[in-house]
Amino acid sequence: MEGLVSIAGTSLFQTKEGYLGSISQVSSADGSHLGTKTFSLSSISRLTEVIESMLSQFPSRTEYHTMSIGLVDGSDDEDIRDSLNAISQTIARRKGLSDPGQQFETSHAVAYCGTLPPDESILYIMFLDFAPNHIASATLVTLHDDDEDDGGRKTLEICGSNVTITEHVSLEDAISSVAVYAGEPPLHRIVLLNPPLSLTPTLHATLFEIHPNVPIIVASASDISQALVTDQYLEFCRWSSCCFYEEFPIRPPICIASATGVAIPLVDWDGGCTPAGVFSTSVDNQTTATLRLLLGNHPLAKDNVERGVIALTGLEPRPRGVGCIQVAAKSFLCVQGFQNMLTVNVEQLMADGQRCPRTTSKIFNFPHFFLDINDECKRYIFDGRRGYEYKEVQSELPE
Repeated sequence: MEGLVSIAGTSLFQTKEGYLGSISQVSSADGSHLGTKTFSLSSISRLTEVIESMLSQFPSRTEYHTMSIGLVDGSDDEDIRDSLNAISQTIARRKGLSDPGQQFETSHAVAYCGTLPPDESILYIMFLDFAPNHIASATLVTLHDDDEDDGGRKTLEICGSNVTITEHVSLEDAISSVAVYAGEPPLHRIVLLNPPLSLTPTLHATLFEIHPNVPIIVASASDISQALVTDQYLEFCRWSSCCFYEEFPIRPPICIASATGVAIPLVDWDGGCTPAGVFSTSVDNQTTATLRLLLGNHPLAKDNVERGVIALTGLEPRPRGVGCIQVAAKSFLCVQGFQNMLTVNVEQLMADGQRCPRTTSKIFNFPHFFLDINDECKRYIFDGRRGYEYKEVQSELPE
Protein backbone atom coordinates (compact mmCIF):
# COMPACT_ATOMS: atom_id res chain seq x y z
CA MET A 1 0.00 0.00 0.00
CA GLU A 2 3.05 2.23 -0.36
CA GLY A 3 2.20 5.53 -1.98
CA LEU A 4 -1.53 5.14 -1.23
CA VAL A 5 -3.21 8.50 -0.59
CA SER A 6 -6.47 8.98 1.23
CA ILE A 7 -9.21 11.29 2.43
CA ALA A 8 -9.88 11.28 6.18
CA GLY A 9 -12.87 12.35 8.24
CA THR A 10 -13.31 12.74 11.99
CA SER A 11 -16.65 12.69 13.82
CA LEU A 12 -16.58 14.22 17.30
CA PHE A 13 -19.16 13.66 20.05
CA GLN A 14 -19.47 15.26 23.48
CA THR A 15 -19.48 12.89 26.49
CA LYS A 16 -19.46 13.30 30.26
CA GLU A 17 -15.73 12.55 30.23
CA GLY A 18 -14.92 14.94 27.39
CA TYR A 19 -15.11 13.81 23.77
CA LEU A 20 -15.44 10.59 21.79
CA GLY A 21 -14.06 10.62 18.28
CA SER A 22 -13.92 8.35 15.25
CA ILE A 23 -11.57 8.71 12.27
CA SER A 24 -12.20 6.98 8.94
CA GLN A 25 -10.20 6.94 5.73
CA VAL A 26 -11.09 6.13 2.14
CA SER A 27 -8.88 5.85 -0.90
CA SER A 28 -8.60 9.03 -2.94
CA ALA A 29 -8.48 6.86 -6.05
CA ASP A 30 -11.66 4.82 -5.75
CA GLY A 31 -13.34 5.65 -2.43
CA SER A 32 -12.72 2.22 -0.92
CA HIS A 33 -12.74 2.08 2.88
CA LEU A 34 -9.21 1.91 4.35
CA GLY A 35 -10.07 1.72 8.03
CA THR A 36 -11.68 3.36 11.07
CA LYS A 37 -10.18 4.16 14.46
CA THR A 38 -11.82 5.57 17.61
CA PHE A 39 -10.36 7.71 20.38
CA SER A 40 -11.40 9.62 23.49
CA LEU A 41 -9.95 12.71 25.14
CA SER A 42 -10.74 14.72 28.24
CA SER A 43 -9.63 18.11 26.92
CA ILE A 44 -10.22 19.70 23.52
CA SER A 45 -6.76 21.24 23.75
CA ARG A 46 -5.27 17.87 22.72
CA LEU A 47 -7.54 17.38 19.69
CA THR A 48 -5.01 18.36 17.02
CA GLU A 49 -2.27 16.26 18.60
CA VAL A 50 -4.49 13.17 18.92
CA ILE A 51 -5.91 13.33 15.37
CA GLU A 52 -2.51 13.89 13.74
CA SER A 53 -1.08 11.00 15.77
CA MET A 54 -3.89 8.68 14.70
CA LEU A 55 -3.67 9.73 11.06
CA SER A 56 -0.01 8.70 11.11
CA GLN A 57 -1.05 5.20 12.18
CA PHE A 58 -2.97 4.55 8.97
CA PRO A 59 -1.05 2.85 6.14
CA SER A 60 -1.90 5.69 3.74
CA ARG A 61 -0.91 9.32 3.35
CA THR A 62 -3.77 11.72 4.12
CA GLU A 63 -4.20 14.44 1.49
CA TYR A 64 -7.42 15.92 2.89
CA HIS A 65 -9.14 15.89 6.29
CA THR A 66 -12.61 17.04 7.30
CA MET A 67 -14.65 16.96 10.51
CA SER A 68 -18.24 16.76 11.76
CA ILE A 69 -19.65 17.88 15.11
CA GLY A 70 -22.96 17.63 16.94
CA LEU A 71 -26.11 19.74 16.87
CA VAL A 72 -25.77 20.96 20.45
CA ASP A 73 -24.19 24.42 20.72
CA GLY A 74 -20.83 23.99 22.43
CA SER A 75 -18.31 26.34 23.98
CA ASP A 76 -15.51 24.40 22.25
CA ASP A 77 -16.71 24.94 18.67
CA GLU A 78 -14.10 27.60 17.86
CA ASP A 79 -11.31 25.45 19.30
CA ILE A 80 -12.53 22.51 17.18
CA ARG A 81 -12.47 24.69 14.06
CA ASP A 82 -8.96 25.89 14.92
CA SER A 83 -7.88 22.26 15.24
CA LEU A 84 -9.45 21.37 11.90
CA ASN A 85 -7.58 24.18 10.17
CA ALA A 86 -4.31 23.38 11.95
CA ILE A 87 -4.47 19.83 10.58
CA SER A 88 -5.25 21.15 7.10
CA GLN A 89 -2.24 23.45 7.25
CA THR A 90 -0.01 20.54 8.31
CA ILE A 91 -1.21 18.52 5.33
CA ALA A 92 -0.68 21.47 2.99
CA ARG A 93 2.88 22.06 4.21
CA ARG A 94 3.72 18.39 3.76
CA LYS A 95 2.46 18.59 0.18
CA GLY A 96 4.42 21.80 -0.43
CA LEU A 97 1.27 23.86 -0.92
CA SER A 98 0.41 27.34 0.27
CA ASP A 99 -2.15 28.10 2.98
CA PRO A 100 -5.26 26.01 2.13
CA GLY A 101 -7.63 28.70 3.39
CA GLN A 102 -10.29 28.57 6.07
CA GLN A 103 -12.05 25.23 6.47
CA PHE A 104 -15.34 24.68 8.30
CA GLU A 105 -16.79 21.67 10.06
CA THR A 106 -20.13 20.11 9.09
CA SER A 107 -22.80 18.48 11.22
CA HIS A 108 -23.24 14.77 11.85
CA ALA A 109 -26.71 15.03 10.30
CA VAL A 110 -25.42 16.44 7.01
CA ALA A 111 -22.66 13.81 6.95
CA TYR A 112 -25.23 11.05 7.39
CA CYS A 113 -27.39 12.35 4.52
CA GLY A 114 -24.45 12.56 2.13
CA THR A 115 -24.34 8.82 1.54
CA LEU A 116 -28.06 8.17 1.11
CA PRO A 117 -29.01 6.58 -2.25
CA PRO A 118 -28.58 8.90 -5.25
CA ASP A 119 -32.17 8.39 -6.42
CA GLU A 120 -35.10 10.73 -6.88
CA SER A 121 -36.47 10.24 -3.37
CA ILE A 122 -37.05 13.32 -1.22
CA LEU A 123 -36.59 12.35 2.43
CA TYR A 124 -37.54 14.11 5.66
CA ILE A 125 -35.32 12.92 8.51
CA MET A 126 -35.24 13.95 12.15
CA PHE A 127 -31.88 13.71 13.94
CA LEU A 128 -31.45 13.61 17.72
CA ASP A 129 -28.05 14.48 19.14
CA PHE A 130 -26.85 14.11 22.72
CA ALA A 131 -24.45 15.93 25.01
CA PRO A 132 -24.16 15.90 28.81
CA ASN A 133 -27.52 17.19 30.10
CA HIS A 134 -28.59 18.31 26.62
CA ILE A 135 -30.62 16.89 23.74
CA ALA A 136 -30.92 18.63 20.38
CA SER A 137 -32.96 17.86 17.29
CA ALA A 138 -32.84 18.91 13.67
CA THR A 139 -35.19 17.91 10.88
CA LEU A 140 -33.61 17.91 7.43
CA VAL A 141 -35.03 17.54 3.97
CA THR A 142 -32.62 15.83 1.59
CA LEU A 143 -32.86 15.32 -2.15
CA HIS A 144 -30.59 14.26 -4.99
CA ASP A 145 -29.63 17.10 -7.30
CA ASP A 146 -28.90 16.00 -10.87
CA ASP A 147 -27.19 19.26 -11.77
CA GLU A 148 -24.35 18.30 -14.10
CA ASP A 149 -22.11 21.01 -12.66
CA ASP A 150 -22.57 20.45 -8.93
CA GLY A 151 -24.91 17.54 -8.31
CA GLY A 152 -25.15 15.07 -5.46
CA ARG A 153 -27.47 14.73 -2.49
CA LYS A 154 -28.22 18.08 -0.88
CA THR A 155 -29.61 18.76 2.58
CA LEU A 156 -31.50 21.62 4.18
CA GLU A 157 -32.54 22.05 7.82
CA ILE A 158 -36.18 23.07 8.10
CA CYS A 159 -36.62 23.04 11.88
CA GLY A 160 -34.74 22.24 15.07
CA SER A 161 -34.67 22.71 18.84
CA ASN A 162 -32.70 21.81 21.96
CA VAL A 163 -33.41 21.32 25.65
CA THR A 164 -31.43 21.12 28.86
CA ILE A 165 -32.13 18.17 31.14
CA THR A 166 -32.39 19.30 34.77
CA GLU A 167 -33.82 17.88 37.97
CA HIS A 168 -37.10 19.51 36.97
CA VAL A 169 -37.08 18.15 33.39
CA SER A 170 -37.29 14.39 32.97
CA LEU A 171 -35.65 12.53 30.11
CA GLU A 172 -39.07 11.64 28.68
CA ASP A 173 -40.20 15.28 28.78
CA ALA A 174 -36.93 16.42 27.22
CA ILE A 175 -37.30 13.96 24.35
CA SER A 176 -40.94 14.93 23.82
CA SER A 177 -40.07 18.64 23.65
CA VAL A 178 -37.39 18.31 20.96
CA ALA A 179 -38.81 15.40 18.93
CA VAL A 180 -41.77 17.41 17.67
CA TYR A 181 -42.37 17.59 13.93
CA ALA A 182 -45.68 18.93 12.69
CA GLY A 183 -45.22 18.98 8.96
CA GLU A 184 -46.19 17.67 5.56
CA PRO A 185 -44.89 15.40 4.06
CA PRO A 186 -44.34 13.27 7.20
CA LEU A 187 -41.01 12.00 8.55
CA HIS A 188 -39.36 9.07 6.78
CA ARG A 189 -37.05 8.13 9.66
CA ILE A 190 -35.53 9.25 12.95
CA VAL A 191 -31.76 8.92 13.42
CA LEU A 192 -30.20 8.80 16.87
CA LEU A 193 -26.65 10.14 16.68
CA ASN A 194 -24.43 7.98 18.89
CA PRO A 195 -26.89 7.92 21.82
CA PRO A 196 -25.63 6.90 25.29
CA LEU A 197 -26.48 3.23 25.86
CA SER A 198 -28.24 4.07 29.12
CA LEU A 199 -30.74 6.28 27.26
CA THR A 200 -31.51 3.96 24.36
CA PRO A 201 -34.51 2.06 25.86
CA THR A 202 -36.21 5.28 26.99
CA LEU A 203 -35.50 6.94 23.65
CA HIS A 204 -37.10 4.13 21.65
CA ALA A 205 -40.14 3.92 23.95
CA THR A 206 -40.80 7.67 24.00
CA LEU A 207 -40.21 8.20 20.28
CA PHE A 208 -42.50 5.30 19.43
CA GLU A 209 -45.31 7.04 21.33
CA ILE A 210 -44.71 10.34 19.51
CA HIS A 211 -44.04 8.92 16.04
CA PRO A 212 -45.45 5.36 16.06
CA ASN A 213 -44.96 4.64 12.36
CA VAL A 214 -41.52 6.17 11.85
CA PRO A 215 -38.44 3.86 11.75
CA ILE A 216 -35.75 4.64 14.34
CA ILE A 217 -32.10 4.16 13.36
CA VAL A 218 -29.04 4.34 15.60
CA ALA A 219 -25.87 5.77 13.99
CA SER A 220 -22.62 5.22 15.88
CA ALA A 221 -19.59 7.52 15.86
CA SER A 222 -17.92 5.14 13.38
CA ASP A 223 -21.01 5.15 11.14
CA ILE A 224 -20.86 8.94 10.97
CA SER A 225 -17.12 9.21 10.29
CA GLN A 226 -17.45 6.66 7.48
CA ALA A 227 -20.42 8.53 6.00
CA LEU A 228 -18.56 11.84 6.34
CA VAL A 229 -15.46 10.72 4.50
CA THR A 230 -17.40 8.83 1.81
CA ASP A 231 -19.49 11.91 1.15
CA GLN A 232 -16.31 13.99 0.88
CA TYR A 233 -14.89 11.54 -1.67
CA LEU A 234 -18.09 11.78 -3.75
CA GLU A 235 -17.90 15.57 -3.50
CA PHE A 236 -14.33 15.56 -4.79
CA CYS A 237 -15.41 13.39 -7.72
CA ARG A 238 -18.04 15.96 -8.65
CA TRP A 239 -15.67 18.88 -8.22
CA SER A 240 -13.14 17.33 -10.56
CA SER A 241 -15.55 17.47 -13.49
CA CYS A 242 -17.63 20.57 -12.86
CA CYS A 243 -17.56 24.21 -13.72
CA PHE A 244 -18.63 26.62 -10.98
CA TYR A 245 -20.96 29.48 -11.64
CA GLU A 246 -23.73 31.24 -9.78
CA GLU A 247 -27.14 31.58 -11.30
CA PHE A 248 -29.98 33.24 -9.42
CA PRO A 249 -33.25 32.60 -11.27
CA ILE A 250 -36.05 35.12 -11.18
CA ARG A 251 -38.98 34.10 -8.99
CA PRO A 252 -42.52 35.30 -9.68
CA PRO A 253 -44.76 36.70 -6.91
CA ILE A 254 -46.92 34.40 -4.78
CA CYS A 255 -50.52 35.01 -3.76
CA ILE A 256 -53.33 33.14 -2.00
CA ALA A 257 -56.86 32.67 -3.33
CA SER A 258 -59.49 34.43 -1.22
CA ALA A 259 -63.01 33.14 -0.56
CA THR A 260 -64.33 35.54 -3.22
CA GLY A 261 -61.88 34.41 -5.91
CA VAL A 262 -59.62 37.42 -5.60
CA ALA A 263 -55.84 36.92 -5.26
CA ILE A 264 -54.38 38.02 -1.90
CA PRO A 265 -50.71 39.06 -2.28
CA LEU A 266 -48.31 37.16 -0.04
CA VAL A 267 -44.88 37.49 -1.64
CA ASP A 268 -43.59 40.22 -3.91
CA TRP A 269 -40.53 38.09 -4.32
CA ASP A 270 -37.06 39.44 -3.64
CA GLY A 271 -35.48 36.24 -2.33
CA GLY A 272 -34.08 37.88 0.77
CA CYS A 273 -36.73 37.62 3.46
CA THR A 274 -39.50 35.45 4.90
CA PRO A 275 -42.74 37.17 3.88
CA ALA A 276 -45.80 36.61 6.06
CA GLY A 277 -49.46 37.58 6.11
CA VAL A 278 -52.35 37.27 8.55
CA PHE A 279 -55.67 36.00 7.21
CA SER A 280 -59.17 35.52 8.56
CA THR A 281 -61.97 33.06 7.96
CA SER A 282 -64.85 33.87 5.60
CA VAL A 283 -67.68 32.80 7.93
CA ASP A 284 -68.19 32.90 11.68
CA ASN A 285 -66.74 30.03 13.74
CA GLN A 286 -65.02 28.45 10.74
CA THR A 287 -62.93 25.44 11.88
CA THR A 288 -61.41 24.56 8.49
CA ALA A 289 -59.73 26.65 5.83
CA THR A 290 -58.10 26.11 2.46
CA LEU A 291 -54.90 27.83 1.34
CA ARG A 292 -54.46 27.78 -2.43
CA LEU A 293 -50.91 28.90 -3.23
CA LEU A 294 -50.67 30.67 -6.58
CA LEU A 295 -47.80 31.90 -8.70
CA GLY A 296 -48.36 35.38 -10.05
CA ASN A 297 -49.99 38.64 -9.02
CA HIS A 298 -53.01 38.85 -11.30
CA PRO A 299 -55.98 40.38 -9.42
CA LEU A 300 -58.18 37.31 -9.95
CA ALA A 301 -57.05 33.98 -8.49
CA LYS A 302 -58.10 32.06 -11.62
CA ASP A 303 -55.62 34.01 -13.76
CA ASN A 304 -52.62 32.82 -11.71
CA VAL A 305 -50.97 29.38 -11.63
CA GLU A 306 -51.89 27.09 -8.72
CA ARG A 307 -48.83 25.24 -7.36
CA GLY A 308 -49.97 23.94 -3.97
CA VAL A 309 -52.99 23.48 -1.69
CA ILE A 310 -53.00 23.36 2.12
CA ALA A 311 -56.06 22.10 4.02
CA LEU A 312 -56.26 23.44 7.58
CA THR A 313 -58.40 21.65 10.16
CA GLY A 314 -59.10 22.01 13.87
CA LEU A 315 -59.05 25.81 13.89
CA GLU A 316 -60.20 27.63 17.02
CA PRO A 317 -63.61 29.24 16.21
CA ARG A 318 -63.34 32.98 15.51
CA PRO A 319 -65.74 35.63 14.15
CA ARG A 320 -65.50 36.36 10.46
CA GLY A 321 -62.96 39.03 9.59
CA VAL A 322 -60.78 38.56 12.67
CA GLY A 323 -57.20 37.99 11.55
CA CYS A 324 -56.14 34.75 13.19
CA ILE A 325 -54.23 32.61 10.67
CA GLN A 326 -50.61 33.57 10.10
CA VAL A 327 -48.94 32.31 6.93
CA ALA A 328 -45.19 32.66 6.34
CA ALA A 329 -43.45 31.56 3.15
CA LYS A 330 -39.75 30.96 2.67
CA SER A 331 -37.75 30.06 -0.42
CA PHE A 332 -34.12 29.05 -0.79
CA LEU A 333 -33.00 30.87 -3.89
CA CYS A 334 -29.27 30.64 -3.13
CA VAL A 335 -29.19 27.11 -1.63
CA GLN A 336 -27.79 24.59 -4.10
CA GLY A 337 -30.35 21.88 -4.84
CA PHE A 338 -33.27 23.70 -3.17
CA GLN A 339 -33.89 26.61 -5.54
CA ASN A 340 -37.27 25.11 -6.48
CA MET A 341 -38.45 24.58 -2.90
CA LEU A 342 -40.95 26.59 -0.89
CA THR A 343 -41.81 26.03 2.78
CA VAL A 344 -44.96 27.47 4.28
CA ASN A 345 -45.43 27.80 8.04
CA VAL A 346 -49.03 28.14 9.23
CA GLU A 347 -50.18 28.86 12.77
CA GLN A 348 -53.32 30.18 14.43
CA LEU A 349 -53.09 33.32 16.54
CA MET A 350 -55.03 34.58 19.55
CA ALA A 351 -56.48 38.09 19.80
CA ASP A 352 -53.19 39.46 21.16
CA GLY A 353 -51.20 37.99 18.28
CA GLN A 354 -49.71 35.14 20.31
CA ARG A 355 -49.88 31.54 19.16
CA CYS A 356 -53.01 29.67 20.26
CA PRO A 357 -52.09 27.41 23.20
CA ARG A 358 -53.97 24.39 21.89
CA THR A 359 -52.46 24.52 18.42
CA THR A 360 -48.92 24.30 17.11
CA SER A 361 -47.39 25.72 14.01
CA LYS A 362 -47.18 23.34 11.09
CA ILE A 363 -44.69 23.29 8.22
CA PHE A 364 -45.76 22.42 4.69
CA ASN A 365 -42.96 21.65 2.23
CA PHE A 366 -43.27 21.99 -1.54
CA PRO A 367 -39.95 20.74 -3.05
CA HIS A 368 -41.00 21.47 -6.67
CA PHE A 369 -42.97 24.68 -6.20
CA PHE A 370 -40.81 26.70 -8.63
CA LEU A 371 -39.94 23.81 -10.96
CA ASP A 372 -39.96 24.61 -14.68
CA ILE A 373 -40.43 28.34 -14.12
CA ASN A 374 -39.17 30.25 -17.11
CA ASP A 375 -36.83 33.07 -16.08
CA GLU A 376 -38.98 35.35 -18.19
CA CYS A 377 -41.97 35.61 -15.84
CA LYS A 378 -44.32 37.66 -18.02
CA ARG A 379 -47.10 35.09 -17.80
CA TYR A 380 -47.18 35.52 -14.01
CA ILE A 381 -47.02 39.31 -13.85
CA PHE A 382 -50.14 41.46 -14.09
CA ASP A 383 -49.91 44.36 -16.51
CA GLY A 384 -51.46 47.34 -14.75
CA ARG A 385 -51.95 49.12 -18.07
CA ARG A 386 -55.01 46.91 -18.68
CA GLY A 387 -56.86 49.23 -16.34
CA TYR A 388 -58.48 46.44 -14.33
CA GLU A 389 -60.01 47.80 -11.12
CA TYR A 390 -61.31 45.89 -8.13
CA LYS A 391 -62.36 46.71 -4.59
CA GLU A 392 -60.04 46.35 -1.61
CA VAL A 393 -59.14 42.71 -1.08
CA GLN A 394 -60.58 40.99 1.99
CA SER A 395 -57.99 38.51 3.29
CA GLU A 396 -60.57 35.81 3.99
CA LEU A 397 -59.89 32.12 3.41
CA PRO A 398 -62.53 29.71 2.09
CA GLU A 399 -63.51 26.59 4.01
